[in-house]
Amino acid sequence: MHIVFLDTSGVTLPWPNPPGTTVNTHCYKMIIEDKWRPAIRKNRPGLLQYEVIFHHDNVPVHTARMVDEYKWSVLEHLHYSPDLAPCDFFLFSKMKEHRRGHRFESEEDIIFATKEATMQLNKRILFLHHRL
Repeated sequence: MHIVFLDTSGVTLPWPNPPGTTVNTHCYKMIIEDKWRPAIRKNRPGLLQYEVIFHHDNVPVHTARMVDEYKWSVLEHLHYSPDLAPCDFFLFSKMKEHRRGHRFESEEDIIFATKEATMQLNKRILFLHHRL
């Protein structure tokens, strides 16, 4: 399983969750604090100085109050909404485009393919931003 963080400029962190690890509130907070925030500081300098509007699906772990610690606004995601989350119709379909039908030999192959897919997606998003 991968946890994917993105903004309007593309994927900021594709995090492969280690096998057998349960994503609970503690784990989610650790990923945000130890992985995502440093990735933002490195790849999007200054972004955390602005108001962050954080959107995550309605999984209880993701809606934990810990984002309040960072004073971020949380974009509501309706519980049991029949609509798809943005990642369901944009991110995941684009990432799977070139991997459909491919059988991976190892977990490392999956992680590599995911990183490669996020780089391709980021290039595509960057291209679209420059065209606007």
